Amino acid sequence: NLPWYTSHLDYTFKNSMEVISDFVRTWTAEEDQHSNLLETYLLVTRNVNPTRLHELRRRVVESGWFPDFTNPLATMAYTSLQELATLVFYNNVAKIASPHDKDLATLLRRLAKDEALHYAFYRDTVKAHLELDPNFIVYFENVIINFSMPGAVMPDFNDRMKTIAADANYGPLQYFDQVLDVIVNYWDISNLQPTSEDAKQSQANIMKYHGRLKRIKDRQLEKNKR
Repeated sequence: NLPWYTSHLDYTFKNSMEVISDFVRTWTAEEDQHSNLLETYLLVTRNVNPTRLHELRRRVVESGWFPDFTNPLATMAYTSLQELATLVFYNNVAKIASPHDKDLATLLRRLAKDEALHYAFYRDTVKAHLELDPNFIVYFENVIINFSMPGAVMPDFNDRMKTIAADANYGPLQYFDQVLDVIVNYWDISNLQPTSEDAKQSQANIMKYHGRLKRIKDRQLEKNKR
């Protein structure tokens, strides 16, 4: 859904520094390459029905992507989570695929390197803003607590995620350990010292959400052991 995603980024950062606009254009070009590489792999290896693939893409693009935030910092927080989730997903799939298809595993790990750089840019921009003013945390609460991937508009998305969780080792437990927990700790949200009451409440809500997911993860791990 790159057209809609890029449109959102361009609109959100239209009055930002030139370096941000340059990054968005570079990001768009690299993500387009990722899409083309994955599609070429599927077609060349005959692992997809071309007609079905193009129909699916059309349906996804027609569905659009309309996030409920346009604040630049909120978007930076969202892209930090989204890029890290994509990075983790590629690496996890590569690990599972490696014994069966080394070319696919190599391709996914190469894409993951790009995602790592995208993630670092957004992540560190957010970190710098929080260090300047911890009250900026108010812009991150909704994004963190209600995060979902832009692919959620895809048909049968929940069924696809269940398959990924079962077969590629990327589900809710991995999301908490390898994405949410990493971000919350890197931004040091628990130790921020905001001064506004709204910011203090946002900080508390984020940490409450983080704690709830951690308890769910711990219970699931205990259940798996038993």
